[in-house]
Amino acid sequence: MFSLTPLCKQASPDGHKQAKGSEKIREMAKLVEIQAVENQRADAMQQRQIHLFADGSFYRAYEWSAWLCCRYVNKFQTTKRHNKTLDIDLVFVGFPKTSLPKFTPENVVPVEVSEGHLVMTLTEIMMPVGEDYNKGFENWKTTIPLVQTQQKPLPTLADRPVSMTGIMKKVMGYNVLEQYMKRTLHCRHYGRYVDDFYVVSTNREWLRSLVKPVRDFLREELHLSLHEGKVVIHPIQYGVPFLGMYIKPWRMTVTRESISRMQEKSDLLFKDFHTNIITFSRLATALASFRGILTHGYNEKEQV
Repeated sequence: MFSLTPLCKQASPDGHKQAKGSEKIREMAKLVEIQAVENQRADAMQQRQIHLFADGSFYRAYEWSAWLCCRYVNKFQTTKRHNKTLDIDLVFVGFPKTSLPKFTPENVVPVEVSEGHLVMTLTEIMMPVGEDYNKGFENWKTTIPLVQTQQKPLPTLADRPVSMTGIMKKVMGYNVLEQYMKRTLHCRHYGRYVDDFYVVSTNREWLRSLVKPVRDFLREELHLSLHEGKVVIHPIQYGVPFLGMYIKPWRMTVTRESISRMQEKSDLLFKDFHTNIITFSRLATALASFRGILTHGYNEKEQV
């Protein structure tokens, strides 16, 4: 089987840069979730809850949960780092997952509320009503020294102006292209999204014969042209770059270019959030979208 596709040239999806970029986006989304959880300390029950988040072979507790761990569970070594994306100082402690029984207080049962997220609720005897726990947490956090890290300035939208392509004005005309591909050229296995499209066939020569009539039709009917350097005919097992994914019959992965764009967009979103240009809901929605793309991009053979 072969594919004809006028797509942007894509680099190989494998490599250290792609893994590093996707991991950074996942980490940012996770920290946003952790911050939202730790800020929910309105009532006595929430104040007694220790939230543990899985991080490899360790559990980590952040902010209020870290304070509870140090005060009521064990004298852990505490770390405070400034997170440049969230623009806050984060305090956290950690211990191996295998040590969870050791650090579980008496009469407390850890409950898994989601994958990699445990909650331990301390008893009322350990934290009686009446004490100013908010003040205790703030005083404790100020005593933790900040670990200094080198920071780089984030780009702004002014530094990276958004570009608009004229080809988007032709979207409505693509319906004509689809009718031509299916009815005139009889392309049975044809798919398109905006200006990216592909044709799959077992006949290599037939695929080659499509290039000229498609090129002529685009020029004469839609006043568009095929990018000659981005028309590819090759065995489908080599994979097809399409819509930010590199698709093979048994799996698909996210391309390096897509990872890079999501990183840049995430940095801009966080900067807009800290300057009150966008809401937390808008930020969380965007990060959830990025995480969804990354999740779908790493499916195994039997899941595609």
